[in-house]
Amino acid sequence: MVTHPEKTYWEVMKQGGYDTGKRKKHNDCCYWVKEKPMRLLIKQLGIKAEITGITAVENRMRMFNARDYGWCFYSKKSKTQRIHPLMWWTPEEVWDYIHLMGLPENPVYAKGAERVGCMPCTAHKLWEQQMIRTAPKLYEIIKLRKDSQYVMRLG
Repeated sequence: MVTHPEKTYWEVMKQGGYDTGKRKKHNDCCYWVKEKPMRLLIKQLGIKAEITGITAVENRMRMFNARDYGWCFYSKKSKTQRIHPLMWWTPEEVWDYIHLMGLPENPVYAKGAERVGCMPCTAHKLWEQQMIRTAPKLYEIIKLRKDSQYVMRLG
């Protein structure tokens, strides 16, 4: 089953502007492009549980959520049981498991990414450095649009 967002990444950026790297607009993009379509599909299919691959060490918010909710809890928002079996794994343990099991690696890691999220995301401090290494053409497009949007707001 495939789901699609009501708004594209580019539409969300046009309406709300690009993120400054301080996570202010992060929720707009994630909501329209990932969360809302997934919630609708979960409801449509009657899914009762979600299994993720997130770890607590990925960012401070996930660490707080891990501390407060643990690796398995009921989400009122999605009305599902959320299960995070890798919650307390270190990055080294994740890579050891991938290699031990012979699992394929996302090729973006070979380009120097430390973690992989949405390719055009500008909602984290090091977005420019990572995007320059992993998707330089996309970086040029986003940088041009982001800078011209900033200039238009000043003028």
